[in-house]
Amino acid sequence: MGEKSFWSLLRAVSVAGGTELAERLRQSICGVPIDVSGRTIVVTMSFGVAATCEIKQVNKLLNMADEALYQAKKAGRNRVEVNS
Repeated sequence: MGEKSFWSLLRAVSVAGGTELAERLRQSICGVPIDVSGRTIVVTMSFGVAATCEIKQVNKLLNMADEALYQAKKAGRNRVEVNS
């Protein structure tokens, strides 16, 4: 199985709120065994969280979140990292 990346933009959510949401998602999914074609796999998730007050800076925001995601992967995966 390969890695997949998904983006989610949350409006009017603080860094703390986004981090809390990402951590709840990670905890609810990680460690739950899934049967795929007769094989059991365990899914892990890494999240990168960032925030900006400037809606015009969406590309900057995505780059910041992407940097945080790569920090999470580099630090061992299955974690939430924040770029603020």
